[in-house]
This record gives sequence, C-alpha cells and structure tokens, in this order.
Amino acid sequence: MLFHQGYNSARIKPILNYAQAKERYDKVVPIRGRDNVRPLGDKRRYCWVNIVKKTVSIESADHPLGQFAEVYSCAIYGRDIIDFYPSGDIVFHGESYRGVSVMNMVTYALSGLAQIGSMRGKWYFVNKKGQNFVIHDDKPTTFSLVDGDYQPSLNDKEYVYRLNRKEMNALRKQHKKFLDYACTALGMDDNLGEGDSDRLKKVREYLKLKGTELIPTFNWNHKPDFKGNRAIVIKALDDFNESGDLELAYNLMQLFAVSAGRYSYRTSQTYCSPRELKHYFDEFLKHHFRDKLFVKEEVEVGKAFHDSNKKYVLSEKYEQDKVSL
Repeated sequence: MLFHQGYNSARIKPILNYAQAKERYDKVVPIRGRDNVRPLGDKRRYCWVNIVKKTVSIESADHPLGQFAEVYSCAIYGRDIIDFYPSGDIVFHGESYRGVSVMNMVTYALSGLAQIGSMRGKWYFVNKKGQNFVIHDDKPTTFSLVDGDYQPSLNDKEYVYRLNRKEMNALRKQHKKFLDYACTALGMDDNLGEGDSDRLKKVREYLKLKGTELIPTFNWNHKPDFKGNRAIVIKALDDFNESGDLELAYNLMQLFAVSAGRYSYRTSQTYCSPRELKHYFDEFLKHHFRDKLFVKEEVEVGKAFHDSNKKYVLSEKYEQDKVSL
C-alpha cells in the first residue's frame, strides 16, 4: 500500500519540524529573476518544487480574534501541499492536487516523520507506529504530535458500507422468475444481433421509459433520470411477476442485455452472457435499493481500507444533481 519511492531527482531532504522548514527557507537563495522562488531540493533547476513562507491567522487563547503566524510550506506547481506551523502541527492539503509528482515530493519531504500510502487512490498518512490516517480530498487535514508521533488533531471517524446479504438475496428471489427466463434465453443464444439503437428505441417506447440509462454514468450531452427509469423498470418487473406476460419479459431482457452486453467490432453485433446479465441486474438492484441494502459501520481508527460499496451510496447525490441541473 505504501507509495513506491521513485528517483529523488530534485534531491529533496527530509524536513522534520518547523525549525528545519524555516532553516531551509532562509538558507535557499531565491532564483534570480523570479518572484521569490526558492527550490525545495538541492537541485535548483527543479524550481516548480519549492518552499514558501506565508502569513496566516491562527486561533489563540490569549487573542480572541486570533493572531498572525509565519508558516512554511512545501509547494509544487504553485500549490501548497504541506504546511509546517510554529505549534508543531503539520497541515496536509490533499484537496489541492493529487498525482505522482505530488506523492513523490511529499514522500521525500516527510520521510523522516511518516510515509504516504495509497489504498486504491485513497491517500493515507502512515506514522512511525504504522497507523494509517486518511488524508481528506475535500479539506485540509491537520496532524499533531502526540506521544512522539503524529496523529490527526481531529478524531475523524471513517465508515464502511456493508451489504445486507439477506435483503439482497430476498430481492434476487423476488425477481427469480424474470432472471430464469432471461438467462435461459441468453444461454441458448447470447447473440443480440445488430442495431442496438433501434432495439433500445423500441424497448423504450414499449416500457414508456424516458431513457434507457439505469446505472449512473457521467454524460456530457444530457441529464438522464436514472432513478425515474429504474422505478419504471421495477414496476414492469412486478407486473411480469403477476401476469407472466412474455412480451414484457422479452423487452425487459433486451433492455438489460444491451446495457450489460459487449459489442464486437469483428462481427458488428452485441453479445450478452447470462453471467453478464446477472451481474448487471445485481448492480441495478444495489443502486435502486441502496437505502435498505447497505448498512453503515464505523471503522477502527488508524486502519486503512477500501470501501467498494461507497459508490452506491454516493451515486444518489450525483443522480439528484444531474436531474436538478
């Protein structure tokens, strides 16, 4: 999980505290002709990685309105990433910019204090005790020195969303009649043929759908009503369970198969296996019934994790924003 240290091209030396950050700033001679640009590393030609001094207002018990303090920052591409405060606190600006260059700079600048880890794109501050503390991507994260090691100044709790398998199996059982029909049909012939657009147009007209988009995907051209489309499909599935209308089942199968299937440029046709349809149908159910399918649980502080179910919960806001635009 820890970031692999690449070549330290800029020759960045570790900064252990505020005093060393100040010493580094005072020691470096600004590049001539630049607006007080001071390279962070010993190789001065890497001028986009620099150390800066800024004046900020901080809270103080003796000064109700706050007081000014000089802060030294490790910056890259004109964006401050790590701030060293006189109090000994370190502020990590994970919301500023993320990339390999930033990770490489932070890894060497903080190598004497901590390591930087990444769990599938989620950044963590790993202290000497091996504790993993999340670096927020939407706000600055402050780390304070506690018992000789750095920890978050605020007790930021993290949560993971667990799938309620009992509820999920109940939904699968509820729609087993349709799944058996669709999987049997695709098991006999997984070739859907040509003309996906014409096929989807007929399905949309038959089911009276506003669109065929069921699972949230970003689209520049229009604003799909994912939730409204899923509600119509759910009603159609319930109608099939009651009536057994095969024409209705066929149109529903076409809708799910085209969405879940894959296009072959060699044959210019679309294919969908029963396994692919089942997987897509599960995704469909997880997005539509997210409120009752996922349970929010608190995660132990200092432990790195990846929540693969978080996308289902977060997609609700994305769907609402898209519709309200």
